[in-house]
Amino acid sequence: MQKKTVGLLLASAGPFLWGSSGTVAQHLFDTTTISPLWLVAVRMLVSGGLLILYGFSRRLPVMAVFHDWRATVRLIVFSLFGMAGVQLTYFMAISTGNAAMAAILQFLSPVMIIIFITATTWQLPGKVDVISVVSAIAGTVLIVTEGHTDSLALPVIAINRFIHKFY
Repeated sequence: MQKKTVGLLLASAGPFLWGSSGTVAQHLFDTTTISPLWLVAVRMLVSGGLLILYGFSRRLPVMAVFHDWRATVRLIVFSLFGMAGVQLTYFMAISTGNAAMAAILQFLSPVMIIIFITATTWQLPGKVDVISVVSAIAGTVLIVTEGHTDSLALPVIAINRFIHKFY
């Protein structure tokens, strides 16, 4: 197979697998006692192990990151607060609500990134950033209200579970 065809297939498989993982996780949470924390830990350990094995099989310098302590610290911080944080909050949203609601909330992440960058650099966001934030928030409001601002289309049980579970 040509590299272009393989690339196209892999690029198509990524969104399919991401989308189906939320649905599968919702089914697991609804039918078993698996917790989001357990699922994230297993997913990250298995995927990390597979990536390391792949790197070793290709004779890549897998352990080079551990030669510089700053790179090692950055890797650990990114692993815990970046990857694990995103994964855990996504699967916790699925466990308290559903996969569709979690996906909608995840699409608000650019808003959080723009707010963080604005706060840490002390610079106002550009026009494109403002348009992105307004569009993301407006789209989310339209989705969760189904265009009727006097009601929510979110499952009330999910909101109640979230409030009682975390507050």
